[in-house]
Amino acid sequence: MNKERKNIGLAMLLIFSSLLVCLDRIFWQSSPDILINDKVNIQQSLMQIYHASTLIGIDIFAIGTTR
Repeated sequence: MNKERKNIGLAMLLIFSSLLVCLDRIFWQSSPDILINDKVNIQQSLMQIYHASTLIGIDIFAIGTTR
């Protein structure tokens, strides 16, 4: 039972991290117009936070696949 829970948790971790990686690639490969603006504003700050949070998906995926 415990091993089955661990496998389910690992599968959910891989799905979640894959989703983050896909969101990161789809959004940032399209070169969003917000990055062209030279002024620093709250919207750009939020986009950078979003980018950093989606980049974590690559690390989570790498850790999850090595187990």
